[in-house]
Amino acid sequence: MISTPWRRARRSAVVLAALLTSPAFLAAQGPSAAPAPRDTIKSDTGRLVETVGPIVSPLLIYSPETGYGGGAGLVWVRAGEAPGQRPTLYQTSFLATETSQFSFVGNIDHWTEGNTNRLTAELTVQRAPTKFFGIGPYATIDPPEKFVPSTVRLILTGQHRVASKFFIGLRYYFDVTQLGDVKAGPIKNGTVPGAPNGWYVSTLSALAVYDTRDRYYFPLNGAFVTAQFGRADPIIGSELNYWRGVLDARWYQSLGGQHVLALQWFADGVAGGLPPFERLPRLGGKDLVRGFFTGQFRDKYATSFTAEYRSAPWFGSDAGWQWWRLSGVAFLSTGSVAGQLSKFAAPAFQVAGGVGLRIALTRPDRLNLRIDRGWGAHSAATYFTVGEAF
Repeated sequence: MISTPWRRARRSAVVLAALLTSPAFLAAQGPSAAPAPRDTIKSDTGRLVETVGPIVSPLLIYSPETGYGGGAGLVWVRAGEAPGQRPTLYQTSFLATETSQFSFVGNIDHWTEGNTNRLTAELTVQRAPTKFFGIGPYATIDPPEKFVPSTVRLILTGQHRVASKFFIGLRYYFDVTQLGDVKAGPIKNGTVPGAPNGWYVSTLSALAVYDTRDRYYFPLNGAFVTAQFGRADPIIGSELNYWRGVLDARWYQSLGGQHVLALQWFADGVAGGLPPFERLPRLGGKDLVRGFFTGQFRDKYATSFTAEYRSAPWFGSDAGWQWWRLSGVAFLSTGSVAGQLSKFAAPAFQVAGGVGLRIALTRPDRLNLRIDRGWGAHSAATYFTVGEAF
């Protein structure tokens, strides 16, 4: 049950103010900040992208839960002035369906001069039906419990470069969710954390990032490793309290030209309490083990491994109208969840794979529109979004 929202909102405002006055943010604020170094990451040479947009495109979706729906999306890429300067990305989308479901998502990804600071913000407002399959690697609620969460979520991140390839920063996560139209099952019975009414979560995390990628959107070579460790606590306005750690390690290797092998290891875990059931470490969806329903597998710990082949553009720049934009991918993933680290077992690992189409918005660093089709055991899903899965 969501309690004393104004008191918790004030606490959240204090955390937000602390984040906005952290070194990672202050370093980017106007003439009062120290001048940013002019050097850029060594692998950033030449202009990465050209300014593109704003591009507005119609969106059309269908799912058994929502019926038919449509909306619009906007993507705007602003190139940096100096060679090697990483671009700023603005992205928004709005969708509504025949069953009165809707979602709005807005993203900003901004780099300061010299790639010294990275500031990101993501706002999500949505009311969309989903399913709960249970908790654990063998969750088998059949049929899954249906419910409709109404969510407002804000994620703010500030990173500051402390060495040529190393960044540190803070991330603030705010999430208020109310549950409606809950069918019979564990959620309605209140036997899982956050049920049956909803939750109010506020989390502050420390970040460490190691980045040797030669490109930002479509790396050909290099590594990108993010370690995150944070706390949800009533002191910062959270209804539930717990610790959370996330490790996301990615590696890219050119196979010649712009053909790339991309690998990812992802690990997520909570301790000292439990988040809401919908925020437990989980697999499935557009980024992790594509082919399974979002959150089909969830528990206190989750891990996954993904290998993806990314092709060079299928056609050259002299092939005619915009054909240079098209390329494809093939991917294979495995992953599992567990209630204890010692309980991970090989038979519990799920396998999924698929193929995808890419439509480039920029070059030479290719920010792609992504269309993926993934298949898992007795499951399949299609994903439309901007940017690679990892």
